[in-house]
Amino acid sequence: MFASSINKEQAIRYLQRAVDEMESYYKKWRINLNREKTKALLFQPYKRAEPRLHLELDDHVIPWRKEATYLGLRLDAGLTWKHHTTYVKLRMRGANRRLRPLFTNSRIPLRKKLMVCKSCIRSTEDPCGARLPHQE
Repeated sequence: MFASSINKEQAIRYLQRAVDEMESYYKKWRINLNREKTKALLFQPYKRAEPRLHLELDDHVIPWRKEATYLGLRLDAGLTWKHHTTYVKLRMRGANRRLRPLFTNSRIPLRKKLMVCKSCIRSTEDPCGARLPHQE
C-alpha cells in the first residue's frame, strides 16, 4: 500500500484507513494475512525521528522499519539503494567465484563455457531486472 502527504501523520492516517478496508475485505473472503511479515516503511528525503503514530492490523501493531524487501528489491527509508546494490554486488561476486574453475579449464569448448556462464549470472541477477548503470 502507498499513501502520500506533506504531513507524515496524515499519510499514516490514510494508510490506517486503507489497512482497515483491506482487513475487512480479507475477512470477508477468508484470506489470512501473515502479520509477522507485514512491515511499515516511511520514505522521507532526510532523516527524522520515527513516527509517533503506528499502524494496526488485527489489533497487532505493524512495526516501523528502516528497510524492507519488496519483490526482490531492498528499499530503505531514504531510497538510496545502498543496501540493494551491496546485496547484488555480493551475489555477483559469488557467481564469479563459482565460475572461476570453468574459465581455467581449457578442455571445455568456449560455447559451453559461455552457456554455463550466462545461465549462472542470470540466476544471480536482480529479480526485477534492474541493471546498474555500467551494465547497460
